Amino acid sequence: MRLSRVLLSRYPGVYEKYFADLCRTLGAGGYEIQAIIDRNFAYRSYLRADAALKVVKIRARAWRPLAGGALKAALEEFQPDLVEAHGVPATRLAAAVCKKLRLPLAIRLYDEGGATGWRGPQYGGLGRSLSPPPCYLACNELQTRILQRHHAPVRRIHLVHDFHTPRRNTPRPASKVGECFYFTAMGRLVPHQGFHFLLQALRLLLDQKINVCLLLGGAGPEQNRLWRLAGRLRLQSHLIMMGRAVEPRALLECADAFVLPSLDEAFGLVLLEAMAAGVPVISTRLPGPMEILTPKLAWLVQPGDPVELFNAMRQAILLPQLRVQQARLALEHCRKNFHQEKLLPRLTDAYRRFVVPEAGREVDTVREAPGL
Repeated sequence: MRLSRVLLSRYPGVYEKYFADLCRTLGAGGYEIQAIIDRNFAYRSYLRADAALKVVKIRARAWRPLAGGALKAALEEFQPDLVEAHGVPATRLAAAVCKKLRLPLAIRLYDEGGATGWRGPQYGGLGRSLSPPPCYLACNELQTRILQRHHAPVRRIHLVHDFHTPRRNTPRPASKVGECFYFTAMGRLVPHQGFHFLLQALRLLLDQKINVCLLLGGAGPEQNRLWRLAGRLRLQSHLIMMGRAVEPRALLECADAFVLPSLDEAFGLVLLEAMAAGVPVISTRLPGPMEILTPKLAWLVQPGDPVELFNAMRQAILLPQLRVQQARLALEHCRKNFHQEKLLPRLTDAYRRFVVPEAGREVDTVREAPGL
């Protein structure tokens, strides 16, 4: 099968690394993969290092007809059996081009209903404007319900959770009482990530004379606002803003615990990253994270409540045995339920179901490799 995967983000985040890893995994499994990316994509060198992939860089932020023309030329040359678009910019551009070329389109959804600012109605409405209708790769049950509510054909919706390969057999060892405790959080610095509540919780910990530091990875429009808030809360010596250059896995290696303070989260691939690294987790109770976590695996708090978040962070510091126990159970849960070997076949099965061979054109059968 010839598969064009399109992602037009530049950000070196967890989902971007997941996109690149999955391109390489699919290529090793017998798929012919064309990865269409922004020319400044953070993991472009990582993709180009795999000779099995055909990597195409386009100016995603160029004038829209120019970017669309570049995408159209790339797809016409590669002639894929299926185009898979990731994120809002890629979906908007790919939908227009696939309509012209009459190519089947699969849309990978990330947050609730699709993407911030472009939710269920727009995604569901694509089914009336494209031929063949698009297919949807949802990452949680809520997304499937929203799409159905907005008239996306049920047979074109496929639920495939994100997956991971655990990198540790045991959780990280507990830090000694009295040592500086390092919390880690990461993501795009936007309001719905809830980092301002995390800073308030950090201030409450410091008021209790607890030696703590926050490593915050990511960049975005809220960066200056968060730094000003840190100044008002007198957190400068306890907050390290790592920016967008930091590798998520490297940041987790420095963590005693990971915090997800989001107000809106579809699934939380970063939670799987933390669980796979053996790092204890504190997360808000949202539909996506609750498909991964239980109270036995992590501390779960109400979104937007800095006091409840403070209490969970305080328990994580003061109860090292519980912290290690939760991390061990979370690591086992990740290995059992979200391992690549279990969920990757669901994704490849979805690809096969989505592809409708054109008259006179056969779709190659993909050889099964380990994990496929």
